[in-house]
Amino acid sequence: MTSNRVEPRPLDRDLSQVATEIVNDYGNKESFYAAMPYAFAMLACHTRDLGAYYYDDQLDEMVIRLLGNLHQWRGQVARRVKEELRAALADYQQQRKKEH
Repeated sequence: MTSNRVEPRPLDRDLSQVATEIVNDYGNKESFYAAMPYAFAMLACHTRDLGAYYYDDQLDEMVIRLLGNLHQWRGQVARRVKEELRAALADYQQQRKKEH
């Protein structure tokens, strides 16, 4: 079985677009309650910059907390979105290491 899987590039879209996809696919499930505050906050984040802030929270930390609360989200969309966010975090953390 061949896979047409494409590695997600770090954030090809705004965090608000990622959050919209999460809410549309997972938001109607009972287990969404823990991820809800982070996903809803990300709806207002029209940026790809994980170093930006949403009030007092840096977006990379918000994404980390969101991912920690998406553990019950399953399926093809979930796998793709989680990989996209993890790749974005890894890329951001690597860039930060180069700067220091």
